[in-house]
Amino acid sequence: IVGCNRLKAWVQSKAEKAPLLAERADAIVDSPMVTGAVDGSIGRAGDILDSASPALAAVRSRKRMLVKRIDEKLSSILSSSSTRTMLMDTKVVERDGRRCLNVKVEHKRVFQGLVHGLSATGQTAFIEPIAVVEANNELREAEAVEQREMDKVLQRLTELVKKRESELESAIQVAGGLDLACAKGEYAIHL
Repeated sequence: IVGCNRLKAWVQSKAEKAPLLAERADAIVDSPMVTGAVDGSIGRAGDILDSASPALAAVRSRKRMLVKRIDEKLSSILSSSSTRTMLMDTKVVERDGRRCLNVKVEHKRVFQGLVHGLSATGQTAFIEPIAVVEANNELREAEAVEQREMDKVLQRLTELVKKRESELESAIQVAGGLDLACAKGEYAIHL
């Protein structure tokens, strides 16, 4: 509906040059409630915005805080002189949704943490340090809550759109007709 409303506005801005098309565009019924709900919930890239619901904003804020806490703990481990020699490099990697460090395989029993696999060469163990296990658990839980909240937002929008189904179908039919008319015009210009 957002696209149909934009199309209507554009065609109407060309009313002097194309009065018949502008008249057709008038048949597109504005649905500000649907447009406002979609614009306030879905970003230009199709992502669900924090503003879509207070619960979603809260869980995303919690996720950012958890990631910051995990990163701070990992940075502390990475900068420690006692662990630096055990590491293949100072990059944080993600394995199975968990933030891990690249530990030299010969140190995997000494380095305290959960092993989440080995590299293809067998030289590196991906280890989640014990210091971040609980925070990683909380992050995974927050991700599950975030997914449930996003599902609720999409369900709410779906129900809103379904209530306006006939208006939206009509708008899509008009938009298709306008698209066809524009295509015919382009083809005529080409010929």
